[in-house]
Amino acid sequence: MSVKIKNKWDLDTQSRHWGGYGMLLARIFKELETAEPNCTVIKPHQPEYETLRKVWNGTVDRRPAAIVRPRTAAQVAKAVQLAAECGALLAVRCGGHSFPGLSTCDGGIVLDLSAMNHVVIDPVSRAAEVEGGALLGHLDVAGAAAAAGAGAGAG
Repeated sequence: MSVKIKNKWDLDTQSRHWGGYGMLLARIFKELETAEPNCTVIKPHQPEYETLRKVWNGTVDRRPAAIVRPRTAAQVAKAVQLAAECGALLAVRCGGHSFPGLSTCDGGIVLDLSAMNHVVIDPVSRAAEVEGGALLGHLDVAGAAAAAGAGAGAG
C-alpha cells in the first residue's frame, strides 16, 4: 500500500527524529486518518499535543510520536493492528493515572481512550456495559440515572 504524505512534517520531521521508525509511524498516521474517520491523530506540531501528552503523575514527562483518540472499538482495533504490524511502541491510556507512567511513552503511540466513556446500566439486571475510557465518575452518573443506589465499588 502506498501512503501519500500531505505535508513535509509527516515525512521529514519524523524521519529525522526516529529514522526508519518515522516512516512506519507516518504510515500508521495516514492509514488511521484516511481509513478511520473521526479517529483523531494528534502529532507534536499540533497545539493540543502539549496538553494531551501529559499524565496525572507530573514526574512522568514523555513525548509520544502521536496521540490517537479513537471513538469506536473498530478504531481501537485498527490502531492496535497497525501498531503491531509496524512494531510501534503502544501505550494505552484511559484516565492517565498509572503512577509509573505506563499510559504514555516516548516516541511511540499513545492510544487515548478518554473519548470512549459511554456507560449503560441495565436497571433490572444491574449489569453495566462500560467503554474503555470511562472513569469512576462516569459509572456513578450512569448508576444514579439507572436506579437509586446503583453504582460501582472501587478501592
